[in-house]
Amino acid sequence: MRCSGRSLSLDSPSDLECGEMFDSDDVLADSSSEQEEAIGFAPRRCASSPVQLGDVVPFFTYIFLEVCLVVANHQLVWTYTLVVCSLSSAFTLSATVFLIRRAWTSHIRWAALCAMCNLGAAVTWNLLGLVQTKISPGGDQVLQVLVLLLISSFELLVCDLMVERVGNLAASTGFNLKPKCLHSLAVWVRVTGCLCLVPFLGSMVARQAKVQQRLQILTAALLVVPPVIFDSFTLWSLWEPLRAAFLAARGLEAISAKQGRTALKEVLFQVVGIPVVRACLVFRCMYVILYISGVIHLHMHFWQYSHAIGFAVNAIGVILLSGAYRVERPPSEEDAEIDRERMHRRRVMQDVWAACSDERWQAKVEELAGRGLTLQALLDFYLELPTTMPHFRPDVHTTGDVVRQAIIPKSLAGRAEGCSLASVMMGGACTRPKKMVSHHWSNLFRDLVAAVVADALGESDFGPIAFILERDPASLLHELRSRGRLQDTYWICAFSVSQHHSICGANPYGEVDSVSGLVHPICTCNTPKFFNSDPPLRDDGKSICCEMNKFSDMIGFLAAMNDEFEHVIAVDAHMEVFTRAWVISEIAQSHQMGVHQHIKLRDSSVLDKYANQLRHLRVEHMQATRKEDVEEILSGIPDKDAFNRHLRDVIFNTQHGLLASWKGADAAQRMVQVGRTLQIAHMALAEQDTESSAKNKGVH
Repeated sequence: MRCSGRSLSLDSPSDLECGEMFDSDDVLADSSSEQEEAIGFAPRRCASSPVQLGDVVPFFTYIFLEVCLVVANHQLVWTYTLVVCSLSSAFTLSATVFLIRRAWTSHIRWAALCAMCNLGAAVTWNLLGLVQTKISPGGDQVLQVLVLLLISSFELLVCDLMVERVGNLAASTGFNLKPKCLHSLAVWVRVTGCLCLVPFLGSMVARQAKVQQRLQILTAALLVVPPVIFDSFTLWSLWEPLRAAFLAARGLEAISAKQGRTALKEVLFQVVGIPVVRACLVFRCMYVILYISGVIHLHMHFWQYSHAIGFAVNAIGVILLSGAYRVERPPSEEDAEIDRERMHRRRVMQDVWAACSDERWQAKVEELAGRGLTLQALLDFYLELPTTMPHFRPDVHTTGDVVRQAIIPKSLAGRAEGCSLASVMMGGACTRPKKMVSHHWSNLFRDLVAAVVADALGESDFGPIAFILERDPASLLHELRSRGRLQDTYWICAFSVSQHHSICGANPYGEVDSVSGLVHPICTCNTPKFFNSDPPLRDDGKSICCEMNKFSDMIGFLAAMNDEFEHVIAVDAHMEVFTRAWVISEIAQSHQMGVHQHIKLRDSSVLDKYANQLRHLRVEHMQATRKEDVEEILSGIPDKDAFNRHLRDVIFNTQHGLLASWKGADAAQRMVQVGRTLQIAHMALAEQDTESSAKNKGVH
């Protein structure tokens, strides 16, 4: 065994014999061929939250208590008004409980507070109806003041909810929705909402009827006019997002029709929720004003019905504004247990990890581990590509093309011997990465960069980011800078491995440029080359200076040294990354070490199209550019059937597999994806408007 202690390297036979990683006992029972066919891609229990039993129980409980009250008090009788008010209060209670049970984010907690004010107003109004009828004549003034206070509080909280909602939409899309103006209007609504109590209390103590009427009209006006102005401005600011959402729903480049429809639905819910929340208040206040002015007569039953229905409609509007109807559930106990198991595995592996007994080998591993690069450096390189590689086309050129025609030349320029480009970009400083990126060289280089940016922004889809990266990279740079993510460090083999010590001097397979069709040039540097079996050799015959046979050891070292080290898998549009030998090796090693793994897909359609092809994934069918890499990996796996079962479990397991975790994250990031969708649609709208303006100028 080449390392002291227990080795973590994938290619060590003794590891497998000890059952550390691929013992069939560790493979779940559902890995049999029949059960493999049943493995799906349903997310862990974190999908949208439907109505549950606990949301309905309060409704019937309230009705039961109301019935008990009527039965216990012989002065009360059931009337249509009492029935409507009771049903309204019961529904409002259920809606409030619905929000409280899903209040896992600050936004929904705020919405739940709105709902509680609305519920208090509904229950108080119901009690007011009882007081004014039978129970306690003359005791209604206190309840009237309380109703007004609760209604005013509800309206003010709803304004704050709208401000936060619009602000989030503006931040995620880049639309100029004037959130500062909206905030100023919300402050104005808050002040007038408090002032409305003054004329209301004055109307209760005034003795002259005309004075009472005028004060009541002023109260109603203060309650309704400022919120209506605020809502009008909010709806006006949402016009551009709504227009972009309709365009996205028709389908755009980098946006599927499904994504567009989802974005349209989310924006429509916001647009519909605003007037729904406010409509009943406006109606009731206008009814009061018209009645006091003598335009209409007061129908007491209709007045009671309008209030009762209004509270229920308010509850529906708050749910629409909050987005709680599709929020992700908090981590279940099962999810927590899976995470605890991963952390336990990581601690155990860190405890048993030991450096390789061959000091030269270990020194090379640690040298490789110090070749991380910042996201800022990666983006600077990408933005300079049109200069470095004048014919660069982001929608065509692969990572392999960029390595041959940009990375290799830039890592040699002005030097007698070449080195890794990461070392050049970071000024030769040792840079330990926080994350390692596994990818496929045949994937678009633009998509590789987009996947890294998506990881830095905490997004699971990189398709929209790739679109923005190609057309408006400045907006992504601004967003990354504002979030403080530009200094995040990554290890990417194309940059971190010295291509001059390996492949630069030959092109044995005649690989050609994806655009020009010309054979890639070879480098004429004098840098010595080291492949798998080139001396100096370790005791087991592996090259010490070779940099392409130490990825598993490097993962083990970084995971042992850094508790926060993570692994990112950038999946290409055809999911071919899962057929690459070294990628599979890295995935398995990271899983064994308990490293947190993130999978980045272009979009969900990739999973729908190609995931089934991976059900029969076998390590024997893995591919690599160099045949000796495949042979080296396979030589370290004596029980290939156990490895294949373990590999399928790592990728497909419905509880903790890579694809299941991606599906789970997808639900949590719906609004982020909607924001990206609208951002792309906004860019398309700007292009359309520019083209229309140019045509109009040409006509004139």
